[in-house]
Amino acid sequence: MTAVLKQPKGRQGGWTPAKCLEQSAKMRADKIWLKSTGPRTASGKSKSSMNACKPGYEERRAEKLRRRHLRSFLLLNKLFLDTYKQANKAQSDIERSMAIQNCLFWKNELDNLYGKMRPLFFGTPNVFPLRAKSPP
Repeated sequence: MTAVLKQPKGRQGGWTPAKCLEQSAKMRADKIWLKSTGPRTASGKSKSSMNACKPGYEERRAEKLRRRHLRSFLLLNKLFLDTYKQANKAQSDIERSMAIQNCLFWKNELDNLYGKMRPLFFGTPNVFPLRAKSPP
């Protein structure tokens, strides 16, 4: 396999095409990718899995999710209001019943999305375990 490599314009020196081919042949001969090892223990794997995460990663991710849910909520709310207006303008009973079914569909979608959004915007609800009453 031969490769022809071009040198970038305006760059003096560097590797010649012959040097590049020589180096690539050397790398293929050494097969260094077979000797490389990653983390082997579970703790090392979990630690290295967070290498790309910079400080504030979780906050940025949560904010992105909040914005996505908010956009979806606003869109669903607009669709609900539009179908509600159609239901009020409907002339026949069939049109009205179809518009009402659409309203119910969008209302259920809004309720489902609100259930997902609530912990993101308002935090998890405070739940305190009930203590058994001590005997008098």
